[in-house]
Order: sequence, then structure tokens, then C-alpha cells
Amino acid sequence: MLPTFLILGAARSGTTALQAYLGQHPDVFVPRVDEPNFFAYGEAPVHFVGPGDAERICTSMPFDDYKALFADARSDQARGEASPSSLYHPRAPKRIEQYVPDSHLIVSLRDPVERAFSNYLFFVRDGREPCDSFREALDREDRRVRSGWEHGWHYTRLGRYHKQLRRYYERFDPDQIHVHLFGEFISNPTSVVQDLYQVLGADDAFTPNTSVQYNPSGRPRSATLHWLLQEAGLGAWTRSLLPTDVARTLRSWTRPITRPLKQRLTHANMERPSMPDDVRRRLRDLYRDDILRLEDLIDRDLSHWLAPSSS
Repeated sequence: MLPTFLILGAARSGTTALQAYLGQHPDVFVPRVDEPNFFAYGEAPVHFVGPGDAERICTSMPFDDYKALFADARSDQARGEASPSSLYHPRAPKRIEQYVPDSHLIVSLRDPVERAFSNYLFFVRDGREPCDSFREALDREDRRVRSGWEHGWHYTRLGRYHKQLRRYYERFDPDQIHVHLFGEFISNPTSVVQDLYQVLGADDAFTPNTSVQYNPSGRPRSATLHWLLQEAGLGAWTRSLLPTDVARTLRSWTRPITRPLKQRLTHANMERPSMPDDVRRRLRDLYRDDILRLEDLIDRDLSHWLAPSSS
């Protein structure tokens, strides 16, 4: 049992929510493991050195373990997972072609300027970003890449979608690649998800519950509440008191209930600062040519991404 669809990315573009909403359908199976990253990182050990990289990122996975993620799926279900690293890493398309060449490839693209800022605030939220300003973090990006920080720290590079997507169009039938824009997903998530149900061969009359927002970014209003809501707080402490197999079983039972509640509380505890105007202009100029090339590649009007105040 291997995937019949893959959510490739982009990072901070709703991929976690998209996987969750698709997985609500009785004819769609998604594993409980978030971002296995198998096609990007493969089976060889990978070492990243950024703050929290070793603890937060699944860096490699043996093929047998990857297959096991889908062992509980029915043969008639669509099966898939979301790993935003697959869009960014250059070797992922070849590995996908090797293992699941006929899979549907789902891509969510977000205004790259807003995506980069959301990425920064996501690491601020988790206490991983050492820079006090987005401007300073951007200035340090090249140094971080050279030093071996994981891909999430590549704030501007992750938004160069044309180069990343072109690798897929060179290897796969365009009919396998399904691109939607993050703005469309935010404004009408049910419509986007139901369109994908149809692509995957599931009944598109099914209506998912899209009320839960996943992985909000920003600065926590209460650092104490935020700590309690994260895995490093109550969840890990509770599991440490139980045998491993019991803790794993308990989590599988409780997660469908606790995760949406945790997401709602985390979102309510966030405040989102504004991006400085000069930084926004800097990034608009940086991405302009890539956006124009991307328009031609996916045959979509992206002029709203080039507007000075786009969000």
C-alpha cells in the first residue's frame, strides 16, 4: 500500500489543514504521522543544526517504515500524505517518479512574501527564531543555509515556486499536478477540498468540517499558555509517565479530539504583527521575475501577488 496522492507544499500554505480536511472523507486515508519527508530526505541519516531542528524534524525514514504508514488503509481508499519538503528539495521529484509515478500531486501556493513572513512568525511562535526582527532573519538566511539549518529556515528560497514546480512538470503529466492558491483555500476551503475529492475519486458531495485552523503563526500573547499547549509541555510530560506502547495507543485515541481543541486555543493565543513596509517592498522586488515565470507555467493570473499591499 503506497500513496495515490501527495500534498507537496508549499510550506506555510495550508498543507496541514488540507491533509486534515481530505482525511475526514471515509474514502480517503491519511496517516497520523505529520510530514514523513520520505521523498525529500530518503533513508540516509540527515543532520540539521538550526535551533530545534533535531527535535522537530523527521529527517529520514526507511522505505518499509514509510509503507507502514498506509498499512491500515483499505485498498479502495485514496491514500496520501503532506510533506512540504517535497516541493522544495530537488531530488524529491525523481524519488516520487521511482516509487509512486502515477500519484496525484497536490500543490498549494501562497503569496511568497506573506509565506516568508508566516514562516518567520511560525518559528517565533515556537521559540526557535533567535532574531528579534524579520529583517534581521532575512539578512542571516544565506549564512543559515551554508551552516546546514533545515529547509524551514530558507525563508526566501522556499518562495521561489517556478523553479520548484518546473521540476515536476518536466517529469510528470500536467494532468497529475493540481495547483490551487492559498487565498482560494482560505476564502472557500470546502470548495477546494471537494474539488480534490473529485480528483481522488471520492464522493465530492461529502462536506468536510473546515472550522479548525491548523498551525497558526505569530507571537503568543501568553508564553505560559503556549508552552502548556505544545508537545514539549503537558503532552510529552503525560506520555513520559506511561509505557511507550500504551502512550502511543492513548495518543491515537485522543488525538482526533485534543488536536482540534489545541489548535483553537493556540490560534486564540496568537497575535500577528505587521510586516515592515520596506521589507515587503524588498521581497516584492526579489520575487517579481519568479512570479511572472510561474504565471506562464501554471497558466494563472498572479498579478495580485505583485501589488504593493498584497496579503
